[in-house]
Amino acid sequence: MVNIDGIENKLLELESFFEKVINSSPGFDDSSYGAGASYGLKSVRNMKDILTKYKKKPQNKLLKYLYTGFTAVTRGVEGFNNHDLNEKFNKTCDGIYEISQEINANINW
Repeated sequence: MVNIDGIENKLLELESFFEKVINSSPGFDDSSYGAGASYGLKSVRNMKDILTKYKKKPQNKLLKYLYTGFTAVTRGVEGFNNHDLNEKFNKTCDGIYEISQEINANINW
């Protein structure tokens, strides 16, 4: 069984981070060398919907979507050109690997 609370907390943390980046003051360098904060926020919100469905009716395919969703966030966004923002992103991403491994261990491939 996966730690739903841990996944939910990480998604809320990521959502908060991306919202702050998107709503930052004009002139703030939020450029990314990946898909960017908008993509990250869209991915996280999609994962929140998937998690809600999983809580109602656990399904293997939903775990697969969550697993690929975390990969999409880390590999899609990649990082930010602003050094401080990139460090905050990396700190926010702490624990994603462990969550992904836990999800992966519960998937029937």
